[in-house]
Amino acid sequence: MMQGNDFDQKREHPRINTCIPAIIGAYSSSFKGMILNLSCGGAQCVLEEFLPLKTKILITFKLPISQFDCPQIRLKGIVVRIDHSTKTNAYDNYKFAVQFSEVPPNVTKLIDDYITEKKKTDENQIKDLMKDK
Repeated sequence: MMQGNDFDQKREHPRINTCIPAIIGAYSSSFKGMILNLSCGGAQCVLEEFLPLKTKILITFKLPISQFDCPQIRLKGIVVRIDHSTKTNAYDNYKFAVQFSEVPPNVTKLIDDYITEKKKTDENQIKDLMKDK
């Protein structure tokens, strides 16, 4: 069994936990979902609809970057992993991993900037919590 650190070291891009609303298009339909973690190479999402492995999707979202108004991002991807269904508030939710097909350089920069900013914010919050103890 692969340990968390071993898995993280094999990732090509840094990944950050987040909670970003997204619209996920598949099979000529659009579904409201949430991005749970994000990197320049892909994302883990949660959705009420089940999407089979290898489903081609279009994911649309805006990064909550504080310095400026971030443009809407639209990326094509493919479902590469599905986690088991979880039950929340009487709805079935499915977690799935998406590998992005192509990420333009300007979008790569936006995602990298977001990851850097969020890591700094998270680290500062942890330092603040530790000061209070």
